[in-house]
Amino acid sequence: RSRSPATRRTFRCESRGPCSDGTPSVRHARKRREKAIGEGRVVYVRNLSSDMSSRELKRRFEVFGEIVECQVLTRSKRGEKYG
Repeated sequence: RSRSPATRRTFRCESRGPCSDGTPSVRHARKRREKAIGEGRVVYVRNLSSDMSSRELKRRFEVFGEIVECQVLTRSKRGEKYG
């Protein structure tokens, strides 16, 4: 039995500039991400150390294959990493 959440969460824009939802590249990236989630190619890693960066996490997992996208999510007010 899968322990994946029944509903999919949407993530806020992580870019440094303003979010733009209408551009073709943003729509394409969103479709790619949704397809990857649907195919079960998304991995969630818990209990990351507070100094873990996306670059370091990607480096550690590249030994298992190509990494298309890597994000380290943080809680906005505390900066605590959670996945």
